[in-house]
Amino acid sequence: MNKLDVLIEKFEKDEGWNTLSKDGSRRFDEKLIWLRKMVEQYAEKLHMSIDAVVDNFENNRDYSWPNYYQEANFPNIEEAENITVYETLDDFNRENRKFKCPKCGNIYTHPTQCEHRIKKDGICDWTAGGLFKFGLHYVVVKDKSLVPIGIFEPVKS
Repeated sequence: MNKLDVLIEKFEKDEGWNTLSKDGSRRFDEKLIWLRKMVEQYAEKLHMSIDAVVDNFENNRDYSWPNYYQEANFPNIEEAENITVYETLDDFNRENRKFKCPKCGNIYTHPTQCEHRIKKDGICDWTAGGLFKFGLHYVVVKDKSLVPIGIFEPVKS
């Protein structure tokens, strides 16, 4: 039994979250099907073992599993054209120096916050961590976390 099987079995039996419905199904049956498929896709795309992916995801999880494992946090890595994978943070930093705010178009050196937000000048307060996530690109830095991080569009110098 691999770590994904163990994890899904643990979540299936989590009566605090995965409550039983009147029809005999459990609250998160569909989410657990999605979770299995998502982990398998990430393992294949990242050329890693399923166990290594599960370990990484779980080591980075610091809140409830139903809230952590959702499509907003784990975009479909098979379909997403805007996910770039880097081996190390140094690789990411070498390739990416400037980023374009999706709201105002400002180009700056911070990957997740508009320069105007940092200056607090009131012109734009956009951040990649906000509720509205349009115009973001995602990066995976394998030596840190396999969870995709939303950033502003990288601008090549």
